[in-house]
Amino acid sequence: MTTIVAVFRRASTAGQRRFLGTQRAARSARCLAAAVMAASVVTAAHAPAAAQPGGFPDVTDGVHKPAIDALAARGLFDGTLCADGGFCPDEAIDRKTMAVWVVRAPEDDEPAGVDESRFDDVDADEWWAAHVGRFAELEITLGCATNPLRYCPEQPVNRGQMASFLVRALDLEPAEPAGFTDTEGNTHAADINALAAAGITAGCSTDPLQYCPTEQVTRAQMATFLARALGLIEVPQTQPTQHDATFKAVSAGSDHTCGLRTDNTITCWGYNGGGWAEAPAGNFKAVTAGQWHSCGLRTDNTITCWGGNQHGQTEPPPSTFKDITAGLYHTCGLRTDNTITCWGNNDGSRFEPPAGTFKDITAGRYHNCGLRTDNTVTCWGSEFIGRQGEAPAGTFKAAIAHLRGRTCALRTDNTITCWVSDLGEPDGPPPLPPAEPPAGTFKAIIAGFCGLRTDNTVTCWGEFGQGEPPAGTFKAITRSRWGACGLRTDNTVTCWGGSDLARAGPAGTFKAITYSPWGACGLRTDNGITCWGDDVVMRTG
Repeated sequence: MTTIVAVFRRASTAGQRRFLGTQRAARSARCLAAAVMAASVVTAAHAPAAAQPGGFPDVTDGVHKPAIDALAARGLFDGTLCADGGFCPDEAIDRKTMAVWVVRAPEDDEPAGVDESRFDDVDADEWWAAHVGRFAELEITLGCATNPLRYCPEQPVNRGQMASFLVRALDLEPAEPAGFTDTEGNTHAADINALAAAGITAGCSTDPLQYCPTEQVTRAQMATFLARALGLIEVPQTQPTQHDATFKAVSAGSDHTCGLRTDNTITCWGYNGGGWAEAPAGNFKAVTAGQWHSCGLRTDNTITCWGGNQHGQTEPPPSTFKDITAGLYHTCGLRTDNTITCWGNNDGSRFEPPAGTFKDITAGRYHNCGLRTDNTVTCWGSEFIGRQGEAPAGTFKAAIAHLRGRTCALRTDNTITCWVSDLGEPDGPPPLPPAEPPAGTFKAIIAGFCGLRTDNTVTCWGEFGQGEPPAGTFKAITRSRWGACGLRTDNTVTCWGGSDLARAGPAGTFKAITYSPWGACGLRTDNGITCWGDDVVMRTG
């Protein structure tokens, strides 16, 4: 087997990555006999959609753009784009496209066409069949099934599979365990460790450190992985970013953030692959940012949504509302008559709310909870599309937080109760036990879990607790995937858990802070907004 791209390693002097050159040492007679022809791009007949000189219309900003632009300039994506010439950054990359990109990565070989395919489900007449053949010839893949031998060209690639493909292509050396808590027993665990040691991945989350081996790899993420391997981009940590306009509220989604300005207009920033950072014109009174979409409550009490609409999550019903909340692929709104309606992906019945009247609602990734007007809690949908657990009896306040099948809520006596909000599949493994909250009285809680006590100190608990909070008094808390942040009573911000940058927090004084999976944002006392965190590292893998 010959390695087809450069081994990507950290330079010992500057801690930066560099391209060390392709290695062409033959490892078998089979590879030596492989026919290749020099060409930098596919012929026009084989490339119905090539990169546009001005970039892709659906990649206008964000952390993946430098990688996508750099690889597009090398012709890496020719023939693998969307029908309209877009890049489709948020679609999962399939196995045939993975083969094309990885085989082309050295930028010096384009495989010759093939007369016959070794795989039963790969037609030799397909222009990409040669790339799949070369992918197998280099022993990067053995196929997806035998008897008959199949490649499964349309099957999406998950993060574990991606690690193995890249480790074989890069000829990466074995490495010590990287510390990921979700890879033990996974077929790709050794390759995941090698990929992490080479600096190509930082995992999908910290505290706990995870890799998410079964999650699908998007096309944008794969471009970033390859660009890192080729030494085309660096992986910097972001410094606090300050937005000089004045705001009255801010909401952070997965890869983007939206702020409600003091003139009642909305501005969004961050990754904009699906248009979710392109807020519409008009006046609003509230904004919510979801996974890859956003919604705003207008001053006439109607709702407008924008961004990714794969499941109808940006198509609110015609009605008037008093509050909105965005989940993963769905959105819910509290109507002016105090009933709830949801729209978007209905897996697990997540947008079929119960009848009755409510005063507050929170959307999780796959399920929702509502605080009824009698102060009881009702939840629906499923955190993992299994069976929904029942909320406990009693009366509660508006503070409801959920994470990975557990939910915690603040009771009217200011104590905290937690329960299993997802029971899993009927024949699946048992659900995780509920997080055990500490005794005492609280005024707020966040997913993770941490609570702001009535004496203004902070306590965290459970295996997903965001580390050991600092001493002192606070007025608000928020969490991130890498830790948690607290707004102190002197209006400064302190963070804990995760990297040194995350723990540092921004300078200045603030009046509010908000969670983002990749960082945090704060509304300053001068009504400006500052965002901070390891968002580039965490968002791109």
